[in-house]
Amino acid sequence: MLKLIETHLLDILPPNLASDPIISNAAKAIDAELTAVTQLSRTVLILARIDELPEDVIDLLAKQFKVDFYDANTPVERKRELVRTSIAWHRIKGTPDAVQQVVDTLIDGATVQEYWEYGGRPYFFKVGDIKGPLVSSRTIDATVRAIYVAKNTRSHLDGITFVRRPKAAARLSTASYVHKRIQVTPRTIGDSSGRASIKASTTVRIFKEVKIDGRLA
Repeated sequence: MLKLIETHLLDILPPNLASDPIISNAAKAIDAELTAVTQLSRTVLILARIDELPEDVIDLLAKQFKVDFYDANTPVERKRELVRTSIAWHRIKGTPDAVQQVVDTLIDGATVQEYWEYGGRPYFFKVGDIKGPLVSSRTIDATVRAIYVAKNTRSHLDGITFVRRPKAAARLSTASYVHKRIQVTPRTIGDSSGRASIKASTTVRIFKEVKIDGRLA
């Protein structure tokens, strides 16, 4: 199968014309211009390649498609998403789904809650249960403006709430010890009687005395 970008004029000419030197040279002469036009034809595709378009073109498309809650200070990736969904969004404008799509585009993880879901007042709603990262005050202001464009007239915004559930661990430890208590109190001595015996002993010593020349030997 031939690809348009890779096809030359000589490739599609019938043999009787391609064999003519004049026609063949003319085809080669305009071949470069035809290739350039073929490459430029891709620029006609707008929404199909919205992720490739520069930011200034995205801003112009936002005006063309009447993206009412569009903010020029919004990050370019958000701008692309708003333009991409604008046509479908206009079909459901004024419904809870439209509000949900708006907050999904501007804030990650947001949920539109009707008044009976959180015990609020009739005809009120809020955007809550936002578990994504905190956003700037500018983004919140842009979200509020977008919500007021997307919602119906009788409904009123109660607020925007973020949910933070910090992770904490509770630990319980115990210590046990064993001790022995000894109480020492003065001892009471009562009447007592006992036996005592006296023993006497004597020693008998026997020795012999020998004298030599009047001296003890």
